[in-house]
Amino acid sequence: MAKDKTAENGNVTRRSTAFAVILFAVLLVVLIGLFHAFVFSDKMLYGSDTLTAGVFFRSFYVDYVHEHGSVPVWNPYQFAGIPYIDGFHGDTFYPFSILKFFINIYRALGWNLILHVFLAGITMFACARVFGRSQMASALAAVSYMFAAYFISQVAPGHDGKMYVTSLFPLTMMLIELAFRGRAHLYFALLGLVIGIIILTPHPQMAYYTLWACAFYVAFKLLFDYVDHKSLPRLVKPSAMFTAAVVIGLAISAIHFYSGYIYVQNYSPRTEEKRGMEWAKSWSLHWEEAASLVVPEFCGVSNETANSYWGKNAFKDNSEYAGAVPLLLALVALGLIRSRTTWFFGAVALFALIYGLAADTPFFYLFYYIIPNVKSTRAWSMIMFLFSFSMALLAAFGLDFIIEQSRRLKESRKRAFNLALFGLPALVLLGALFFATAPDAAIGLYKGIFYANIDPQKNLVLQNHLATISSGFWITFLFLAVTAAVCWLYSRKKVAVVALWIVVAMALVDAYRFDLRFIRTFDQQAMLPSNPNPIAQYFKSLPGKFRVLDISNRYLPTNYLPLFGIEEMTGFHGNEPRWYYQLLGGTTLRNSLNLNLMDMTNTRYIVVSPGSPVRGDQMAAAGFPEVKKWQNLQVFENPEANSRAYIVHEWIVDKDEANLDRLILQDAFNPKRQVGLFEDPGISPTTDSTLGPYERADIETYENGFISIKTTSRADGMLVLADNWYPAWKAFLDGREVKVYRANGAFRGIVLPAGRHTVEYKYISSTQKTGRLLTIAGLLAVAAVVIGSVVMKRKQRGINAVERDGGK
Repeated sequence: MAKDKTAENGNVTRRSTAFAVILFAVLLVVLIGLFHAFVFSDKMLYGSDTLTAGVFFRSFYVDYVHEHGSVPVWNPYQFAGIPYIDGFHGDTFYPFSILKFFINIYRALGWNLILHVFLAGITMFACARVFGRSQMASALAAVSYMFAAYFISQVAPGHDGKMYVTSLFPLTMMLIELAFRGRAHLYFALLGLVIGIIILTPHPQMAYYTLWACAFYVAFKLLFDYVDHKSLPRLVKPSAMFTAAVVIGLAISAIHFYSGYIYVQNYSPRTEEKRGMEWAKSWSLHWEEAASLVVPEFCGVSNETANSYWGKNAFKDNSEYAGAVPLLLALVALGLIRSRTTWFFGAVALFALIYGLAADTPFFYLFYYIIPNVKSTRAWSMIMFLFSFSMALLAAFGLDFIIEQSRRLKESRKRAFNLALFGLPALVLLGALFFATAPDAAIGLYKGIFYANIDPQKNLVLQNHLATISSGFWITFLFLAVTAAVCWLYSRKKVAVVALWIVVAMALVDAYRFDLRFIRTFDQQAMLPSNPNPIAQYFKSLPGKFRVLDISNRYLPTNYLPLFGIEEMTGFHGNEPRWYYQLLGGTTLRNSLNLNLMDMTNTRYIVVSPGSPVRGDQMAAAGFPEVKKWQNLQVFENPEANSRAYIVHEWIVDKDEANLDRLILQDAFNPKRQVGLFEDPGISPTTDSTLGPYERADIETYENGFISIKTTSRADGMLVLADNWYPAWKAFLDGREVKVYRANGAFRGIVLPAGRHTVEYKYISSTQKTGRLLTIAGLLAVAAVVIGSVVMKRKQRGINAVERDGGK
């Protein structure tokens, strides 16, 4: 009697499903153990950028959505106003961070990261299975990828966007692989959906690297399809479908990325100052980080409690370590498997490493001048998620080679196998012995080759770190030796295949023990809006619109005041409008204490501490009265600050931005009576000093996307609003749209005729409207393909059933 293949396949499917469920349950338990300090507490997960920016950006967003039922278009609390959507305030439209709308924001931010680590394990396991890997090998890939220090260490700096992209990336390779096997229209459409979601993370640089990898893999598949079939017409369909997938992805992301791209290209400081060769070189990998790919302790790390980092970057609070065990098995795969797939991902890993090393290799100049847009990016080391993915997948190939072929190798292949298996452990053992017996000579040799000009302070850190480097070599050797020994014993038929689970365990334990140093909690009670300190309470009690200049040198946490709805003259963002950034004096904010700038920005209060660039007694001597004191903080008032909206009747005109900025910051310029413009407003100025008492500009409504001002003036002039100019802000004078001038280099001004008027500012963004329409179109395209695919498959099943019935 013939076997019932349907029943047999069903049993296999059930066994595979059961295995996956058990594996994911185990991984979830291990994951909870790794993050136990957060999971079993009421605290938030520590991330430096989370504290400085993430908490405020998300809390403002969530509160606004709960109150108004829509996304805010403007952030009024930093740098005299920043477009919220266009200026990139985090995962505004990223669908998998929705948790923040349902639970405490401080807890939600941490749970988002944990759930994405778990998602990375699921996607990597599924990807490895699609590439034909066994359940055990796929489990190794999942463990290696989701617990890789490259991934987990992003928790410490709070780089959630990087983690989101990393967790979703395996889906792109999986879908491309499936698309070349059949039903290409469906899988390429789903690829477009995933690309769109990745861009919405939103981390444009990581998304850009994702598109590179997708393009590389599609080109690789097309190349060898041609080699195998010698037919160019065969390549047209998949090429067109991949192009369509990218277009669909860009369309889906357009609700955020389109207006954001326009902003970054035209209105952000990144268009000028934040680009160029030195910018591109900054925060890349160096050879000490490359050595840490084998021994993770080698270059050290920086954190709030200790600093062991001695490398060329200013500091380093993450690691690129992808695991010594996956690296070993990846070398086995590359050395012994004659496979196009292993060669491809080996090449991807090598490319990612060379690219991440940036200026430490001569290839930097090739990348810099040939690849579009890399001149405006920095921290090229971000690309190392491709290295981590490649190592995890190649490790799965390596483990399957050991399972399936290591017991039947010919003698010549056995020598190659032993070399691949024991070569890396032997090198690490030599390093361990060298550092144990002559650490100064070992590190002196390294510095002589790679780091001759080490800073004295970094050199001191290095000397204190030598013992840790030495122990790191021994720990890495232990994991490699156990892994190699188990694999060798299996190849010699000394142990059963189940013993190879030790290899998976070694990869997990090695990653787990190193990952722990990047997981900390933070007591958010000091930041809670329900618990403002006396300084914040004081500002909240004051009437009217004003800004605060915080020069307390972090005595107040970064973005602390905006968290309570208090507007700052500066803040922490990194993508503030270019013209305001230049007016402040660039990265150093060297003009922030300029009296004219404080007056014209409506900066009425200055927060000073003992660590400030000016002392309290100097502020008092300069005519700023002290109005509040708490602990080491003093608040001084700027009584001469302009109102948020005010009327002037004199102006200076200069078409050159830099020159106008210089003129309006000079003592000769009077921001009470004058405004700087780039073009003549077409009305006559007046120097009548008696107009002042009769001029009024009263703000009646000040909402996120709408401002209403009632004005009274006895002569034609300019109404200046001390909020950043941005083309989406349209002005209406008594219901009629009027031109908005850039006033004082950065702000809004309109020509105001004499008399009583109502002036309204409305945020009307054509780029956001276009982006929404493109996103809807992209989603509809994917839905149409998926529905069409389901319908066609059901029809085919019906046809097959009829044919089977007819054949009986």
